[in-house]
Amino acid sequence: MNSILHVFGWAIVIEIDENTKDFVKVYPARVKFRGFSEESTTQGHKRLAKYIKENAEILEQEANKK
Repeated sequence: MNSILHVFGWAIVIEIDENTKDFVKVYPARVKFRGFSEESTTQGHKRLAKYIKENAEILEQEANKK
Protein backbone atom coordinates (compact mmCIF):
# COMPACT_ATOMS: atom_id res chain seq x y z
CA MET A 1 0.00 0.00 0.00
CA ASN A 2 2.77 2.43 0.88
CA SER A 3 4.29 1.97 -2.60
CA ILE A 4 1.13 3.46 -4.10
CA LEU A 5 0.76 6.14 -1.42
CA HIS A 6 4.37 7.29 -1.92
CA VAL A 7 3.46 8.49 -5.39
CA PHE A 8 1.28 11.09 -3.69
CA GLY A 9 3.71 11.83 -0.85
CA TRP A 10 1.95 9.79 1.84
CA ALA A 11 2.63 6.64 3.87
CA ILE A 12 0.85 4.58 6.50
CA VAL A 13 2.80 4.51 9.77
CA ILE A 14 2.35 1.60 12.17
CA GLU A 15 3.67 1.97 15.71
CA ILE A 16 4.23 -1.31 17.56
CA ASP A 17 4.96 -1.73 21.28
CA GLU A 18 8.48 -3.18 21.49
CA ASN A 19 7.67 -5.37 24.50
CA THR A 20 4.22 -6.73 23.69
CA LYS A 21 4.39 -6.42 19.88
CA ASP A 22 0.85 -4.98 20.00
CA PHE A 23 -0.22 -2.22 17.61
CA VAL A 24 -0.12 1.14 19.37
CA LYS A 25 -1.11 3.51 16.55
CA VAL A 26 -1.76 3.48 12.82
CA TYR A 27 -1.91 6.80 10.99
CA PRO A 28 -1.14 8.50 7.66
CA ALA A 29 1.95 10.68 7.37
CA ARG A 30 3.42 12.99 4.74
CA VAL A 31 6.74 11.79 3.33
CA LYS A 32 9.37 13.38 1.10
CA PHE A 33 10.59 10.22 -0.62
CA ARG A 34 8.79 8.62 -3.55
CA GLY A 35 9.38 4.91 -3.38
CA PHE A 36 11.39 2.08 -1.89
CA SER A 37 14.74 0.61 -2.87
CA GLU A 38 14.80 -2.44 -5.13
CA GLU A 39 16.07 -4.57 -2.20
CA SER A 40 13.25 -3.41 0.06
CA THR A 41 10.64 -4.01 -2.64
CA THR A 42 11.96 -7.50 -3.33
CA GLN A 43 11.90 -8.34 0.39
CA GLY A 44 8.31 -7.07 0.60
CA HIS A 45 7.28 -9.25 -2.35
CA LYS A 46 8.84 -12.31 -0.72
CA ARG A 47 7.04 -11.63 2.57
CA LEU A 48 3.74 -11.12 0.78
CA ALA A 49 4.16 -14.35 -1.18
CA LYS A 50 4.91 -16.25 2.04
CA TYR A 51 1.86 -14.75 3.75
CA ILE A 52 -0.40 -15.70 0.86
CA LYS A 53 1.01 -19.23 0.78
CA GLU A 54 0.50 -19.71 4.52
CA ASN A 55 -2.99 -18.16 4.56
CA ALA A 56 -4.41 -19.11 1.16
CA GLU A 57 -7.17 -21.34 2.53
CA ILE A 58 -8.41 -18.73 5.00
CA LEU A 59 -8.22 -15.96 2.40
CA GLU A 60 -10.26 -18.04 -0.03
CA GLN A 61 -12.89 -18.82 2.61
CA GLU A 62 -13.19 -15.14 3.51
CA ALA A 63 -13.47 -14.14 -0.15
CA ASN A 64 -16.26 -16.66 -0.73
CA LYS A 65 -18.41 -15.61 2.25
CA LYS A 66 -21.71 -14.11 1.26
